[in-house]
Amino acid sequence: MSPRAQPYLLVVGSALIDIIGTVERNMPGTDQLGQVDITYGGCAYNMAVNLKAFGYNTALLTALNTSPFSAMVSSQLNHAGLRHFIHRDAALPNAIYCGIFSKGNALAGVYKTAVATAILPTATINRALHTAKAVLVTCDVGQKNLHTLLKVAHKKNQAVYVAGISPHDVLLLATCKNAPITAAFMNEAEAGTLARHLKTSAKNWQQLAAEL
Repeated sequence: MSPRAQPYLLVVGSALIDIIGTVERNMPGTDQLGQVDITYGGCAYNMAVNLKAFGYNTALLTALNTSPFSAMVSSQLNHAGLRHFIHRDAALPNAIYCGIFSKGNALAGVYKTAVATAILPTATINRALHTAKAVLVTCDVGQKNLHTLLKVAHKKNQAVYVAGISPHDVLLLATCKNAPITAAFMNEAEAGTLARHLKTSAKNWQQLAAEL
């Protein structure tokens, strides 16, 4: 079996450019000397790269526009040797995170992802899922994309795992009651936010899962 035909874990979500500024002191409202680094990130990108580093056959499905910034992300995916499926749309925003840190702590950050804005075509989803053994979706993909992924994967009898990734993004799971999700991953802060949003009386993880 050729490498391209081998089953893989498909990760779906954001891939973007990280612009990280590091300063010695927090001095709001002032320009400061510091260090600025440009790297690559996005929760789905990080998961896919790390899974590949651990030896898992992994692919990434994401969305990008046609700007030079997106060309940099595409080039990085090729450089990392990561199989990828990209929905391209010139009207999508640039996928960039910009953060300021001091002594390892985040002082401020702003970001925009293309995949949250995009509507992934069903044909692209089908192509990405064709030889996928399982699917890992991050909660920044947007409601319509997640529901389409769940529907297509269910028809193919593929397991779907969903990662909360942040207290804001995890609320997407509130739109998926009784959906065919194999498992959802979230930390304590994300679970608390989701429980409050659902106005649930759940006292533990098992009770919260039962209400989804």
